[in-house]
Amino acid sequence: MKNIDYLIEEHWWTLLACSERYGKGTWVAIGLNDALLTKLLGIKQGSDIESLELGYYLNDDGYWLPVAFAENLEEALNLLNKKIEKVFKNNEWRNAVSEAYEAIVTYNDGSYGLAKKVREKDHLLLFPSFQEVVKNCSVINTAE
Repeated sequence: MKNIDYLIEEHWWTLLACSERYGKGTWVAIGLNDALLTKLLGIKQGSDIESLELGYYLNDDGYWLPVAFAENLEEALNLLNKKIEKVFKNNEWRNAVSEAYEAIVTYNDGSYGLAKKVREKDHLLLFPSFQEVVKNCSVINTAE
């Protein structure tokens, strides 16, 4: 878990976990702002539409974010650690994560607000210049 440890110890990031409300499994997310993480996981455990839309986003256009889902906590943490292994020391990536989390919380309206912004290719959710770098060196979480 050295990659996760680095973000927590060197950059004061917070790690949060929650259960999947639609079936079995555990979500983990790591980020700088614990209040945003709490809101993000609250969305994931919230109403049907917002929870599902966030899950779709995280497994598609949001694959680059440090969020993972697996059958149990240990597997989710291992997946997250592997997912961030090539980018966790990159300042651009860390800044983009914080901006994207804030955008998700802002755009969430309890309905299709996030989905609408993803379809519009909102720049805070999609980072084209950095996205290819992450895509080439990340493990994409396909389990949900």
